Amino acid sequence: MASFSYLMSVLVLCVIIGYTNAQLELNFYAKSCPKAEKIIKDFVQQQVPKAPNTAAAILRMHFHDCFVRGCDGSVLLNFTSTNGNQTEKLANPNLTLRGFSFIDAVKRLVEAECPGVVSCADIVALVARDAVVATGGPFWNVPTGRRDGTISNVSEANADIPAPTSNFTRLQQSFAKKGLDLNDLVLLSGAHTIGVSRCSSFSERLYNFTGVVGTQDPSLDSEYADNLKSRKCRSINDNTTIVEMDPGSFKTFDLSYFKLLLKRRGLFQSDAALTTRTSTKSFIEQLVDGPLNEFFDEFAKSMEKMGRVEVKTGSAGEIRKHCAFVNSIFLDASHAQLQLNFYAKSCPKAEKIIEDYVHKHIPNAPSLAAALLRLHFHDCFVRGCDGSVLLNFTSSTKNQTEKVAVPNQTLRGFSFIDGVKKIVEAECPGVVSCADIVTLVARNSVVVTGGPFWNVPTGRRDGKISNASEALANIPPPTSNLSSLQTSFANKGLDLKDLVLLSGAHTIGVSHCSSFSARLYNFTGVLGSQDPSLDSEYASNLKGKKCKSINDNTTIVEMDPGSFRTFDLSYYKLLLKRRGLFQSDAALTTSATTKSFINQLVKGSLEEFNAEFAKAMEKMGRIEVKTGSADASHAQLQLNFYAKSCPKAEKIIEDYVHKHIPNAPSLAAALLRLHFHDCFVRGCDGSVLLNFTSSTKNQTEKVAVPNQTLRGFSFIDGVKKIVEAECPGVVSCADIVTLVARDSVVVTGGPFWNVPTGRRDGKISNASEALANIPPPTSNLSSLQTSFANKGLDLKDLVLLSGAHTIGVSHCSSFSTRLYNFTGVLGTQDPSLDSEYASNLKGKKCKSINDNTTIVEMDPGSFRTFDLSYYKLLLKRRGLFQSDAALTTSSTTKSYINKLVKGSLEEFNAEFAKAMEKMGRIEVKTGSAGIFLDASHAQLQLNFYAKSCPKAEKIIEDYVHKHIPNAPSLAAALLRLHFHDCFVRGCDGFILLNFTSSTKNQTEKVAISNQSLRGFSFIDGVKKIVEAECPGVVSCADIVALITRDSVVVTVGPFWNVPTGRRDGKISNASEALENIPPPTSNLSSLQASFANKGLDLKDLVLLSVLVTSRTTLILDLAFDYGYNSQFFGHNYNKGAHTIGIAHCSSFSTRLYNFTGALGTQDPSLDSEYASNLKGEKCKSINDNTTIVEMDPGSFRTFDLSYYKLLFKRRGLFQSDAALTTSSTTKSYINQLVKGSLEEFNAEFAKAMEKMGRIEVKTGSFGEIRKQCAFVNK
Repeated sequence: MASFSYLMSVLVLCVIIGYTNAQLELNFYAKSCPKAEKIIKDFVQQQVPKAPNTAAAILRMHFHDCFVRGCDGSVLLNFTSTNGNQTEKLANPNLTLRGFSFIDAVKRLVEAECPGVVSCADIVALVARDAVVATGGPFWNVPTGRRDGTISNVSEANADIPAPTSNFTRLQQSFAKKGLDLNDLVLLSGAHTIGVSRCSSFSERLYNFTGVVGTQDPSLDSEYADNLKSRKCRSINDNTTIVEMDPGSFKTFDLSYFKLLLKRRGLFQSDAALTTRTSTKSFIEQLVDGPLNEFFDEFAKSMEKMGRVEVKTGSAGEIRKHCAFVNSIFLDASHAQLQLNFYAKSCPKAEKIIEDYVHKHIPNAPSLAAALLRLHFHDCFVRGCDGSVLLNFTSSTKNQTEKVAVPNQTLRGFSFIDGVKKIVEAECPGVVSCADIVTLVARNSVVVTGGPFWNVPTGRRDGKISNASEALANIPPPTSNLSSLQTSFANKGLDLKDLVLLSGAHTIGVSHCSSFSARLYNFTGVLGSQDPSLDSEYASNLKGKKCKSINDNTTIVEMDPGSFRTFDLSYYKLLLKRRGLFQSDAALTTSATTKSFINQLVKGSLEEFNAEFAKAMEKMGRIEVKTGSADASHAQLQLNFYAKSCPKAEKIIEDYVHKHIPNAPSLAAALLRLHFHDCFVRGCDGSVLLNFTSSTKNQTEKVAVPNQTLRGFSFIDGVKKIVEAECPGVVSCADIVTLVARDSVVVTGGPFWNVPTGRRDGKISNASEALANIPPPTSNLSSLQTSFANKGLDLKDLVLLSGAHTIGVSHCSSFSTRLYNFTGVLGTQDPSLDSEYASNLKGKKCKSINDNTTIVEMDPGSFRTFDLSYYKLLLKRRGLFQSDAALTTSSTTKSYINKLVKGSLEEFNAEFAKAMEKMGRIEVKTGSAGIFLDASHAQLQLNFYAKSCPKAEKIIEDYVHKHIPNAPSLAAALLRLHFHDCFVRGCDGFILLNFTSSTKNQTEKVAISNQSLRGFSFIDGVKKIVEAECPGVVSCADIVALITRDSVVVTVGPFWNVPTGRRDGKISNASEALENIPPPTSNLSSLQASFANKGLDLKDLVLLSVLVTSRTTLILDLAFDYGYNSQFFGHNYNKGAHTIGIAHCSSFSTRLYNFTGALGTQDPSLDSEYASNLKGEKCKSINDNTTIVEMDPGSFRTFDLSYYKLLFKRRGLFQSDAALTTSSTTKSYINQLVKGSLEEFNAEFAKAMEKMGRIEVKTGSFGEIRKQCAFVNK
């Protein structure tokens, strides 16, 4: 990081430019490598946000490159034929440069695309520009066509790169030699707005400015200098502390650096020098007084100018194969037959697939990075890096493979490698070796933790021999002394430096006490003896808080306490404090050679360690490699079963889950439970989803008691719809349930597990079988064990799968007998339930045995997080169900629970994943067994337009997602429009018509109930785009239905399925609208009759009252705030009339002033305090027809339950609201909604919306498909 400061000073200094247009040109590689610049830009945009300091580092590298022999990439060279290793890299100004491995990574990608075409010099120039842009800095043109230089000399770099101590004259001369003027000097110095520096680059200004110790640079602001000395650089010898060059803004490309210069707070003498001349100081003041864009424009011009300094073009120089070596001695990054990007032709996407998989999963389980790195190490040390550590079985050793050797019994990451292999195999069967996958995964995992990148040449072959005894003999144990470590490493061609560097991998990860407990309790073989080389305070802490006995083999200890997930230098600092965990750690400080190297690393920068570590890893990765077939299946299930028949299926499912679950996190538990209940009855065959079979009619599994509280069916239907649109009749519902369960758990932060696919859907679904096979929450251990054993699952699986109770909730009715009637005698309580917890449940949650609506968290305080707290509650006797408590009644299961609690979350996740994979194979139907389910209702069907207009629903969704966030009140308006449409002649788009031959202009639109409707122009906007895609195909009625759903989803309301295939009606009559749409003054009887006429019951009435009486979004007048005009919102916009979410006083004023017909009478069913408030602050007279009132005060923009709560307080705005509480049936249902969860309401609301969306629809040959929604076709 020090390189930033030096980088920035040097960048000022470096900007020396010989102006050569020569053969440089924009987009030079347009024909020879057209994707080159896009590849570079994508890599930068992917990586720089993760390590923003890289931008300053690469920018500095570009300056230093251009300053010596021009912009020719000579700064990258490690070796040339003329000067050995004395290249520019070793010059003093360049010792703190960073970013070389970043450039190498870019070069590798570009070489894979176009070998030998794009120069390293151009890559540096492009990366510098793109990195600055990624920080929010300016863009500039980078003409390309540079050639790489073949000469790199340390002395030239020392002579040509101006130091941060440079005065104005020296800076001016340096820049002038490169064709740069004073303006360029000021502008390019502005790059100091990003980056940092080490104290050593400017400490003389603080402590020794005149050569006399204690003298300070008088040009440096004294207050700033005092602050630097007291808080940052506390001595002249400090060469490690980092200081921001632009304090408070060092990651942002802005003008603050120049403002600091005017305050005499530039960090370097070269900064201060810029204000010592009138011309440059005047230009700095001009920049500070001007807008940021002017600085950006001017900086860009100077960067383009610098980028042309003494460039080599045409036949000068060369195009290097590897940026660190000239071609004449190019090492070719190969050893034997290994080479970079070995799979470029045979499997070009392989390395990207592996990288993406690692970047997706490691952040969710960061401890896996250390595990995978260790796996790679253990693999390479036995028969070389050949993947032999992965083998479970060979013909010669049976199961005595390396895996079972003592050093490998704690290895993790095997299922992760399997997951990667699965995807790579799907892309390129039989091409990429497991050995290469292990090596690439190890590198990529370290990068994700913030560690270094290193090149991984590939082409390894997988070994066929794996022997436990060889692992025991070759892998150095944690008790090794230095001599044995040195021998082990030397046997593999690694030296003492490699030993120290590779031990640095201990900076991440954890260890069990058993790996080092002998150091604490039995070091000399005498119980109680302690290793004297271990810091005594640290040892006491370990014994007191972590490893409390020599027999502890479960407790986990961080190898680098406080920093065990971060790839840094703290491990080495601990070694010097005698706090390395293993004897092998301590051994590294017993030799002057290794201790000296450790000191060098600690005093150096993290970037230097990273670079050295990377080299050692590349070296290790070549150990005894083989250059120059395993398969997984279970019955007919296989990973990526749909690779050919529906290759996007699993990605579609994953994307759907990742989109929706965060908005309804409780669904993760519901979908996991759905999967469990499915698998326990006739296997994982989707039979739990069925509503009807020929043999059972409606007595399917769904109606069995254990399944009556299942949720997630509409979610599965939503997924199925999209998958069917992609691949009709290919992917089974059973596989969808299994994949959705896994992906939902991952979204909650839970574990990932492999889901082999190929299940078929069952045809039989029987309620009685569900009742017999699904273990109830009252089960004891014996019945649980039997139930699980019947499905091939053991006690360990029972404990692990019960861990799913760490997420989710339950109704009181599922466990109330434990509180009130445990022995069958009213008042008896389960003695196995913690009494304090039971009292709390009875006092605050489940207040009677008859409570069947209240929801209780199964893992209080953590019920949305996949963690270990459920097991901790079990040990406190606070499991909610008898089946939970049963898990602690056996020493076997209780012991396993204890082990889980003492272990890490990652260990639980890994074990849970295995159990889930096992469960997912229960009695599956494959091959020709089973069926694929289909859904239809009359002629409506999900994804009706899949063939005739496949993009239709996506077009509609995108339009809604683009516009509704800018005008959220439209969501409510469109919801109301759909309701009014369906209540008159069915959901046929009648409401949209301006004119029909029979009614002239007396269409539904002009009916009183519809005069305040909005959203017509929005529908027209969508229709126009859909028509452009598929003329005359998609009906206006379907557009209304789909838009309504999508608009509600955008407001974070529920999703529901919208089967399509509606036809547009040709008749629209104002009088029919007046007759059929219930007014806000309706009583319960008229509301019930209106709904019943449409096939809707009282429950639907309560749910859809949010449409009748409005409650959900923004007021119309917000349109002004968003800058929309009346034309956008429709012709009735200026009347500002009733919308969902608000109402005009005129819609309910008779309740306040004229309820009985006599002026002054008030509706007694309206809360008097609320009525007084309305009259005093809102509707001040019966004639007020302009004031707007929220129908759900305080919550009218949120889709929630507060409307129903207001009904109980007699604060519904309309008579139709109040009517809902006048019947015990509707009041009871409202009560149930209020006591339930928002997710339950959302689910029920969705069902009612689906039901309403089918009212009297026209399908087939009825009606028409209008060309314009406002007019019937001619």
